[in-house]
Amino acid sequence: MHLLGVAPDPAGHSPPDLQALAAWLGDARVVGLGESFHGVDDFHRLAHRIFAHLAQDDETAVFALELSQAQAARLDDYVQGRRDDLDALLAERWWGSKIFYDQALRDLLRWMRARNRAGERRPVHVAGFDFKQPSFAEEDLATGLRRLDPAAAEEAATLFSHITRLGGLGLFPNVVGYTAEVEVALAPRHQGRTLRLDGWLRGEGVSHGTVGVSLQPVDPGAYRPPAVTEVAGADLGGAWTPVHVELEVPAGVAAVRVGGFHRGNGTAWFDDLSLTLEGEPIGAADLLGSAAPRPLMMPHLQVMDYAAARDAAVVRVDGASLRVACDPAVDAALAAARRLEELVEETLAAAPGRMSGSDGLWLRQRARLVAQAVQWRTLVERNRDVFLAENLLWLQQQAFAGSRVLALAHASHTEARPRRMGSFLAAGLGDGYRTVSMLALSGRYAYFGHVASLRTDAPLEVVAIAEDRGDLASYLASLGDGDLLIDLRRLQQAGTDMPDGPRPDVAVVLRRVAPIALTRPGLALSGSPP
Repeated sequence: MHLLGVAPDPAGHSPPDLQALAAWLGDARVVGLGESFHGVDDFHRLAHRIFAHLAQDDETAVFALELSQAQAARLDDYVQGRRDDLDALLAERWWGSKIFYDQALRDLLRWMRARNRAGERRPVHVAGFDFKQPSFAEEDLATGLRRLDPAAAEEAATLFSHITRLGGLGLFPNVVGYTAEVEVALAPRHQGRTLRLDGWLRGEGVSHGTVGVSLQPVDPGAYRPPAVTEVAGADLGGAWTPVHVELEVPAGVAAVRVGGFHRGNGTAWFDDLSLTLEGEPIGAADLLGSAAPRPLMMPHLQVMDYAAARDAAVVRVDGASLRVACDPAVDAALAAARRLEELVEETLAAAPGRMSGSDGLWLRQRARLVAQAVQWRTLVERNRDVFLAENLLWLQQQAFAGSRVLALAHASHTEARPRRMGSFLAAGLGDGYRTVSMLALSGRYAYFGHVASLRTDAPLEVVAIAEDRGDLASYLASLGDGDLLIDLRRLQQAGTDMPDGPRPDVAVVLRRVAPIALTRPGLALSGSPP
């Protein structure tokens, strides 16, 4: 059916498009509202409209954002009338919040506060389910622990100093770890034949992450994935472990990249690497002897935690191995985060009745958010979506038990794709999780900029949307004119031949969209037309 608009209706009417949406969602306890692009004003306005309609039943009481959970709790203090400085809160435009701290959010929060003040319905809340910015959680932990035990608060401050010493928190982890590569030229006769890379690995103090080797075709015309063999760090010890990987050389490829990587803590050694083609030696004998770390994917966001050097003392054969040592600050931060969770439990147990059950619940969660940030940053858990799902379930089942939660995030998180937030929520909630994805076929959106030059203090950039020609978007665009609201489950049940692959339960197709409007003129978007 056609969507009747994106603007919220302050009169609280129940138009047929949103009545149909509510019926499609049924009794779902968590609704993943996915935006195919961050930084779209129309998506945020529509999210407000959907939430206001669903909240009429007094079951949908939580609007959750892809923001730090502790950061969003400050916004909820405004919604509940516990503070009045909304403009000051929105001025704290930490890098990740830039995409959401817009005029549409300001309008939503003011509407939520006015509704709560009227006192006619169940209070509504705004919440977050991200964890990347642990400084907000640390501030709340310090305040809560001081109420219970000043000595515990002092210990927590010391623990957090070990965590912040690591650096790079709140941005992105160095997901490539240490990756050294050399390029080896091939002859035309090598194409279509099988290359084999053999090598030896050794570890010390590697309790998490992986160590391995890779072979990747060098193809200027297209990306070709590497063939990889990796060993769990916990399986590496003082003895040398043999590894090998094979790759059939594609036609037209004149070189391959030979790589070794360490994505964990402790120290790893590489030695005696050899590249052969059906028994014939290829390239240099010591492939990683002079290899430098590969440039980071996001150099302004990532922190290189590894130091590499030639090591003549630890070798399998004559010469020297390549030693890659992870900064001990990684282990110190992990230990501090574990101790912080223990400290909160001990402090609460030692002070029964001095803090409400709700405040104690949130205090534990603050410590958990810090642990998540450290574990993601240090690659103990490389998948951020695991924690996003955990935090959303905590909101729905503990913090706001019984409430239905509308969660706004990028569609890559909300849709039930493998190893994504949506798949974890679907596994935990079954039919209690539903997804609505908002697609934009043309227009503009605001984004952070190119990852190679990204800086936390850079303004958002306005980017034009090339018409979305993904299989699903192209299919939906063919169904009719105007903005559409489509029940994909119904189409599938009717035997409609739809594109394969992950998809939402309901799709919103907007023909043209505009970028977010910021709350202050001084925070203008770069790249905006005059």
